[in-house]
Amino acid sequence: METVPPSPTPVLDAVWLESRAWSAESRVRKNRLSEWRNVALGLGVGAAAVGVAASQVSDIPLALARNPMTSTGLSLASTLLVGLAGLVGREILSPDSERRWAEARILAEGLKREVWRYLMRVDPYAGADADEILATRAAELRANRSLG
Repeated sequence: METVPPSPTPVLDAVWLESRAWSAESRVRKNRLSEWRNVALGLGVGAAAVGVAASQVSDIPLALARNPMTSTGLSLASTLLVGLAGLVGREILSPDSERRWAEARILAEGLKREVWRYLMRVDPYAGADADEILATRAAELRANRSLG
């Protein structure tokens, strides 16, 4: 006996579109985190490079290098870069940012899972009340996530 997939319903369409929207939001949040991780890494590498330059500048036979302010200025720049890397790490790359990304991904995948179960007509979607169950399950998934 061949089973015909159910025709799209307003509830099915709404849950599928919401799943796609949260999936897109998840990608945006993940990309933003990746970009800021690269910024933090760049600041850390820059701080190290400037710190090494500060310690080696006195060995360079240039008039500018012999100025004690050059080494001090480079040391201060290195310190500033380290501070900025720490600030980015603490404020922007916080566990809360990671959690918001993961919550969006979890919600998108949960909604998608329910849509596929609905389409396959497996429990609990085998009966005539499948639309109501899908709407209820989607609301439960939303309620269990603290998406900020």
